[in-house]
Amino acid sequence: MRLTAEILERAASTVDMAWAQGDGSGSFCPIGVNCAYTALFSEGALHDGARRGAIAALVNALGGDDARSIWEWNDAPGRTKEEVSAMLRAVAASLRAAAHDEGTPVSESTDGDLSTEDAGQVEEACI
Repeated sequence: MRLTAEILERAASTVDMAWAQGDGSGSFCPIGVNCAYTALFSEGALHDGARRGAIAALVNALGGDDARSIWEWNDAPGRTKEEVSAMLRAVAASLRAAAHDEGTPVSESTDGDLSTEDAGQVEEACI
């Protein structure tokens, strides 16, 4: 969970530096442009399990069904860079708080080791 939260926080920092919206169709952001999804994808490139967890956590926080909800939310008219980075940081904080509430020190939690049920939920969120 620690690495998943770090990926969300790094994605927020990436968005703070440069952020863009797509055309509102829920499609991928153009190459070289940072939206919420591409920031998560690039910041978690070396840690696929944690990256999938970060994407799934954001989808869940947005009340979405899959990764497309991230693009739609990012591209909503009037959405701001500040809102996007704040949401990424809020989801990271929520993950850290959940790990703490479960009595698992964040430094001892694992990333990428998902149960069969969790892996299915993450896979659905990433489709």
